[in-house]
This record gives sequence, C-alpha cells and structure tokens, in this order.
Amino acid sequence: MQSDQIGITYLDYYIPTTTVSVNEVFELMQAQGVIVFPEDVACSKELFILELKRGLECQNVPVEFGTNGYGMIDTLLTKYRQRFPDNDIDLIIFSGNFSPLTDGYSTPHRLIEKHQLESAYIFEAGNRCCSISTAMQLAKMYLTTNRESRRALIVSQNLIRNMADRFHQGNSIEGDGASLAVIESASTNVIQAHEFRNAGKFNRYLFDNSLKEVSSLFIQYAGIGASLAHQMMARHSLTPADIDQVIIQNMSTIMARITSRKTGIPEGKIFTKNITKYGHISDLDFIINLKDYLATCEAGGKILCQNTGAGLTADVTLIVNARSI
Repeated sequence: MQSDQIGITYLDYYIPTTTVSVNEVFELMQAQGVIVFPEDVACSKELFILELKRGLECQNVPVEFGTNGYGMIDTLLTKYRQRFPDNDIDLIIFSGNFSPLTDGYSTPHRLIEKHQLESAYIFEAGNRCCSISTAMQLAKMYLTTNRESRRALIVSQNLIRNMADRFHQGNSIEGDGASLAVIESASTNVIQAHEFRNAGKFNRYLFDNSLKEVSSLFIQYAGIGASLAHQMMARHSLTPADIDQVIIQNMSTIMARITSRKTGIPEGKIFTKNITKYGHISDLDFIINLKDYLATCEAGGKILCQNTGAGLTADVTLIVNARSI
C-alpha cells in the first residue's frame, strides 16, 4: 500500500426482481404464531395488525427464490473480475446473515476456487446492520498496516428462507440481496474517519417477537446512531452546511427526522428514496444507498454514513472527496 489514504473504488449490489407483499408476510406470521401481542393492547388484534402494516413504508420487498447466498455474491464478483481481471485481492471480509464457512456451501472457498483468489486472507464480520461499514474500517486498518497488501474486497448477502422471519420488529420487512465493495489506495471517496458506540447493555429489541413498546425502542435505536453522527461532526469541526449527504438505513423515514433533529442537517440531505423502493436489507442498505447517491452527486463532497445494528451497536463513517463510481 503506497498511500495512507484509503477509499472506496468500486460498489455494486444485487437485488432480486421477485417481490413479496407486506400482506403475504403477515399472513405467514399469523399462521406460524410468530407475533406475540402485548397484553395491554386496547384494540383488537386485527386492528393492531392493520396499524402495524400502515406503519411500514415499503409495501413490497425483494425476495430471492432462484439462487442462494453464494449465487448472489458470485454474480457480483464475476462482474467485477470481468471488468478488472488484473486486480489482485489481498483481503476478503464476509458479512451477512450466514456463517460463510458453515452455510452448507463453504462460500469463501468456492469463490476462491472459481475466481483464483488463493492469496486472499479471509475474515468474517458477522451479521448486524452496521457490519459492512465496520468491515470497511477493518479493511482500512489492514491495508495501512500491511504495506504489501493493496486491495480489500467486502461482500455481504441477506437471504431469509422463512418468510415469517422478515418482520423487522415493527418498522420494516426485510428483503434479500447481496453487495460488493472494493477498498484500496484512493484519492476519492476517502474513508477519513470512523467511530462506533455500543449501547452498554444488552437489548432484546431485535431478538424478541414481543411488540410491546416497539415504537419507543425504535426511537432509542435510531437516536443512538444520530447522536454518534452529531458527535463525529463536533469532533471534526463539521457544521450541517459542510455535509452534502447522510446515508442511513432503509427502515423508516423516522430515522431521517431523528437524525436531522440531532445533527441539524436538513432532512433533504438525508438519503431516504430507497426506503419505499427496496425496504430494509440488513447491512446492504449502506452499499445500496451509497452507490445510488454517488451516481448523481457533485464531486468533492462529504458524506456521513450512519448505521445501527443488532444489540444497539452504532457506527458512523465520514467519506470525503465523494465522486461517482
């Protein structure tokens, strides 16, 4: 690695063309007895479910029926290797809702064999909604401390086979997809700073099917990331006018409002257009939204990328000298 400036040089994602509706997911949830109703609900269960549906901003989510996690990632990696056949890969970080070494396909080794990646170091980041952004920081640290390493590949996938498991605790229905990012020495889309925060106590928000106090828990969930974004702005002497865009997750526009209030950044600068288009796709939201924004952004801007994951772990990444990829 010749430069200490590490940036994002390539982004891509795979979104299935097949979709399922919110109604289909709720029918399966009720059939499987997944929803645990709060004991103090004042209305009927039917009305309670109707209100839950109305609160979901994406009514149809992408679902993959034709392939598995390996297939989705392989599609993206094949495309990248065809475009950059001479680019060596020194590090691969896997993220997503599966353990790639025990998923029944040994995904990393199949990719290594097919794409001749024998020299790549493999690392698994696990699954939470900020896994990819955390992986980017890990890749940056690896590349800056291992001078012979030049390039890191970060791949992720979200694939949920049980349709009833798609309900994301009162705020979204999860979809399927995969993403790929390349991190290396660069003068554009530079990863300038990264900060993370753990909530400090275990919270069953994402692990409990009970819907009691779900609204207040979600506001807490969104507020942790927004507060961390504000903290980063203060640490780097950034004002709302300095930030060109904020990338958030595709759960709810409530997150945009909370972020705007905490940071002073206008809601118009917070990326929300994919919330109704794709819905929440785990940590892939980060790559999907960042790629779509960079495709139309003015060169040279600053981007705050805010993610909050399972257990209320949040991170924020500051990207500078933004440019279309």
